[in-house]
Amino acid sequence: MRSVFLPHPSILTLSLILLIVINIAVFIASEQFLKISTDDSLTVSFLDVGQGDSTYIRTPDNYEVLIDAGPRDGDVVSHLQELRSFGDNSLDMIIATHPDADHIGGFPDVLQQYDVGATLEPHSSSTSAVYGAWRILTKEENVPNIIAKRGQRFMIGASTTLTILAPDRLYEETNDSSIIALLSYGTTCFLIMGDAPREREMQIISAKDSPSLTCDVLKAGHHGSDTSTDPRFLDGVKPTWVVVSAGKNNSYGHPHKSVIDIIQRSGSKLLLTAREGTITFESNGHEITKKEYHPVWWYLILEEIMK
Repeated sequence: MRSVFLPHPSILTLSLILLIVINIAVFIASEQFLKISTDDSLTVSFLDVGQGDSTYIRTPDNYEVLIDAGPRDGDVVSHLQELRSFGDNSLDMIIATHPDADHIGGFPDVLQQYDVGATLEPHSSSTSAVYGAWRILTKEENVPNIIAKRGQRFMIGASTTLTILAPDRLYEETNDSSIIALLSYGTTCFLIMGDAPREREMQIISAKDSPSLTCDVLKAGHHGSDTSTDPRFLDGVKPTWVVVSAGKNNSYGHPHKSVIDIIQRSGSKLLLTAREGTITFESNGHEITKKEYHPVWWYLILEEIMK
């Protein structure tokens, strides 16, 4: 009589779980590929990438944009995987607000991991190795490159608009050339400042052709440095929330106490990635709510399996 090999019960259980996970993942991935929307919410997540900036945007019709990618050690790809559908390997646009390493350091990893529809960056450059790697990879991948200029408007899907408020020209300092972007959905909006200093803040707030800059959420410029967040600018924007993206116990002292005081006196609620981790908001077009951050279920399962 021939002996029959029976797998150990734990192997059978693990195989069954893996099969279920794969089937569900394939279904979710196919939904994502077809860009089938499951709700009418715009999601904006300020990623906890340490001492740097990175903002992930998903529109109601599942178009996806990444603004900045943090420093190289910020592990932006892992943060994106925590938020996105399994098997989703594309981004419609990536935006480099300016070429400093704490904003573009993660982009080479992003370009190697995802198919990118287009890049947007200001007309400024850097001699750094990370900027060189970013430019080489975009050319190798044949990713269309757009130079940002004040007044450009990009429709991200059917109902979400990204308006470029700056730069208006090339500046000597890279921070001065930072892209300032206004993300609008319905009557709600997010204002994302890059590392723009106070001079650029006052420039856009006082420009005659500027749209209304009253916004629900302000991503403060330059990680809460006292070179940004002029009290007059904050007065004009009147945000409900101000997000500061900076590393815990960073050597720069970000956010500076003077900026914290300005934000608190304004009545806006200050949110720090160094304290809260990734910060996520949802907009239904009429109001914005701050959501509790939870990685997607499949990422948690993989984390458990990899332990």
